[in-house]
Amino acid sequence: MDLIHIVTIIIKQKTISMLKIARPVSFLLLSAALCSSGTVFAANETATPKVGISQQQKSLKGTVNDVLGPVAGASVVVKGTTNGTVTDMDGNFVLEVNNGDVLQISFIGYVTQEIKYTGQATLTVNLVEDTQKLEEVVVVGYGTQKEGEHDRGCCTN
Repeated sequence: MDLIHIVTIIIKQKTISMLKIARPVSFLLLSAALCSSGTVFAANETATPKVGISQQQKSLKGTVNDVLGPVAGASVVVKGTTNGTVTDMDGNFVLEVNNGDVLQISFIGYVTQEIKYTGQATLTVNLVEDTQKLEEVVVVGYGTQKEGEHDRGCCTN
């Protein structure tokens, strides 16, 4: 007998033994399907117990304004965390917070405010201009120049 003939015989024997095992299982599954009411339910729960958080997070809605109206793009962050958001075009924000969290509200050119959350549903923040920081802003301009042109300029303090 050659090697191919021997391998073929072994594969046939394995297949026959697998079919002997598979037939009762297939019969059992088919019987269960035919005897059921036609409705199958599946649980969407895990076996591990759920652990509750000691503090309930609440959804805080708020608005950030200045003397001219809503401030778009202001940063609202829970101090000491990465939990934060940015105000929309109307100065509105929504943030999940816990009682006692300290909110930091900031925007360039304004004094950063820290407000402790005490459970209120809404919050209105009025930012105050920081004139000292505005003096620290440096404007840098970039441009293009054609070959052969020379820039002339002077800087004074």
